[in-house]
Amino acid sequence: MTVSDPLSRNEDGPQIGNEDDAEESNQSYFSKENSEGEIFMMPGAQLTEKEEKEIGGFINSIYNASMLFFDSTLVGRILTRASSDFSVLYFNIPLAYASATASTIETVVTIGFLASVTLQVLIALIFATIASQSVQVLVEQDLLDHYQQFVEFQGLVVQHVLDLGECHE
Repeated sequence: MTVSDPLSRNEDGPQIGNEDDAEESNQSYFSKENSEGEIFMMPGAQLTEKEEKEIGGFINSIYNASMLFFDSTLVGRILTRASSDFSVLYFNIPLAYASATASTIETVVTIGFLASVTLQVLIALIFATIASQSVQVLVEQDLLDHYQQFVEFQGLVVQHVLDLGECHE
């Protein structure tokens, strides 16, 4: 692996030490563009042409492989498992975290809002309770008066019907 730092004026050269560990620069940058967009790499790390060909060939062979390859071979099953693990890692976990964060923020804001208007709500609630009780008493009294009038009227009608029945006998 060849390591370069775009900010330094040093010439690029092979990495000294363990070739699996890349040295990092302090700045990140785009290392390569392809037809699908930019490829992000570890800051300061670039692949050699040989490494690019090997990885590119591997990726191309995976893209061109049939579904039978992923179901029947050990490497295919490993790649399928890795793909599903990355799906969970890159999609499900961040979305769950964002959802939990949004719910927490919404709850805190709601509690804060209720705490800020509690006094006003209590005062309005007291007035609303008094007003509703007054209206309820007035409506009950009015209904009671109407019921009494209805009973009196019904009694008169029933009495009249009974009187009519006695007359025809």
